[in-house]
Amino acid sequence: MTSISALAVAALLATNTNPQFEGHWGGELDLGPAQLRIEIILEETDGSWSGELVSVDQGNARVPATRVTVENDRVIVDLSAAGARYEAELLPGGTLDGEFHQAGQVFELDMSALAADTDPEPAATSDDRDQEFSVSNGDVTLAGALRLPEGDGPFPAVVIISGSGPQDRDMTVGEHRVFATLAAHLADAGFAILRLDDRGVGGSDAVIPHHPQVIADDMGAALDALRSHPSTQGQCVGYVGHSEGGSLAFLAASRSQPDFILSLAGMHASMAETLIEQGEALVRASGGGDADVAAQRAVQDVVMTAMRDSPVGEAGPAIEAGLVEAGLPQQIAQQQAMIWGQAYAQNALDLDPASAMQAYEGPVSAIFGGSDLRVLADNMSARVSAARTDQPTRLRTLAGHNHLLQQESSGLPAGYTSAQHAISPVALEAIEEELGALINQACQ
Repeated sequence: MTSISALAVAALLATNTNPQFEGHWGGELDLGPAQLRIEIILEETDGSWSGELVSVDQGNARVPATRVTVENDRVIVDLSAAGARYEAELLPGGTLDGEFHQAGQVFELDMSALAADTDPEPAATSDDRDQEFSVSNGDVTLAGALRLPEGDGPFPAVVIISGSGPQDRDMTVGEHRVFATLAAHLADAGFAILRLDDRGVGGSDAVIPHHPQVIADDMGAALDALRSHPSTQGQCVGYVGHSEGGSLAFLAASRSQPDFILSLAGMHASMAETLIEQGEALVRASGGGDADVAAQRAVQDVVMTAMRDSPVGEAGPAIEAGLVEAGLPQQIAQQQAMIWGQAYAQNALDLDPASAMQAYEGPVSAIFGGSDLRVLADNMSARVSAARTDQPTRLRTLAGHNHLLQQESSGLPAGYTSAQHAISPVALEAIEEELGALINQACQ
């Protein structure tokens, strides 16, 4: 969703040792219009330190750097290949109070320890029951996996739609495989589950979508293919969409006529509204005040104004110039321009999901996380309710759950990788219950 040089640290000498630095750390780098999840893994062997600094939001990409120095309760990671360094102090509570330096700018980057084994049920995500599955939409082929329950079927079935940015079929976040965990649970409950690599990821064709409707059409083709599969023939078939995928499910509905839609932490506002709301929520949750919120909003306004005022696909130069004028370093401005200047982002910015929600007449359930800072539960619930006034709709908020529906009360993205489960057991049971209710309503 945002971009900065992905970073990695090679094995290097240390001037001191402190075993408390060893392990897997995670945090979030706030770049203004968006945030970037960063992880660092540090290891010490015979007085020498090694490690990796990883950009989670860029496919866990890594780039070599130069030196790790540990001095008592401080660590310095020099990243000359990126023109950057990370400096942090180990606090008594076991967190890193740090700063990321690049191109003359300093960004706060605090990190917390991530669990060495973040998902205690590895057997639940094993792939031995997955079948390779491909979907064709015109000239584009998407690769994926179909998870089937035990038995001969036919089974009720769902297509899982992922959220913003290119993701693999498992929705891999750090050590968590979110969609694989969900598919395993739902298959055990008697549902067939199709999950796909997004365009340009895994085995899917690398054809860049220029508009959300393109992804919606991909999902329409996926639902058609699943509906005609021997294991699901004649059964209830619908969508489970996460985040932006919740909105895309309604866009896809006009083509594919799903029997039901289940939205998980769904983005049911325009991208512009969502970014503004989540930006303020994340700033305040990180300790920022009114001035910090205003500063973030000013940067967002620069980016969004350039997106609206530029021809589709040509907003990059205007975004870069506006951000440099606003005081961001050239390198950060260029990176932001590459992301928000894309045709997809421009076409998605002001797209209003309300009309698609109103047009779909089938049953809908929406589950939100009460601690979600990216999709605010109360705001989005109100939008769904307003758009679906006279249509069958169920709304549910899980207290203490974040954007991935993990039990993690801070809601900060840094908690996604440190949470105990890929999805909480409470959320898995709620999803199973809602799917059962939708199928009973739509197809019984």
